[in-house]
Amino acid sequence: VSAISSRTRLSASRRSVRQARSAGWAASLYLPNELVARLEACDPRRTLDEGNVDDFLALIEEVDHLVTFADRACHGDAEVSLLELEWHAAVSKALVAAHFVARLTGRARLAEGERAFVDYHVFHKTSYPRDELGERYREAERLAWRFVSDLRTRKPAERVRRLRRFHRASYHEKLRRYAA
Repeated sequence: VSAISSRTRLSASRRSVRQARSAGWAASLYLPNELVARLEACDPRRTLDEGNVDDFLALIEEVDHLVTFADRACHGDAEVSLLELEWHAAVSKALVAAHFVARLTGRARLAEGERAFVDYHVFHKTSYPRDELGERYREAERLAWRFVSDLRTRKPAERVRRLRRFHRASYHEKLRRYAA
């Protein structure tokens, strides 16, 4: 039985993925009652600001970890590195947060201040300890920042192709294609 279980840096959220005794995988996601209550009280579908953005990003991160792992398991490749999980989640957080801000403002493209808000909360706000875990988060955010910055220079159809390639790529392929 292999398992992955961890805490996010912003909440006591936990995810667990383990190989079931029969066939397949079992997954669970725990979100603290306080986090859920805060998101219910300040619904990100109605407003996304300093009061709820960190909780919303923690939710996106945890769901992304499960979806990424489930996708790998369904395609017969259950190998995924912790750096890859964090990298993928940081890309997802940036894209989902930008999408929500755009919908809330009624614009297809974010204004400079709105883009800065998303970038700050996803890529620049958190400082990490000088240990292995902190280094993994820093590297994942650096790689995600590079990838998202590159996406912003592309036409919409090319963005979608690159995102699909990124998602389907193995960890080593991601490093070769997107980290250089």
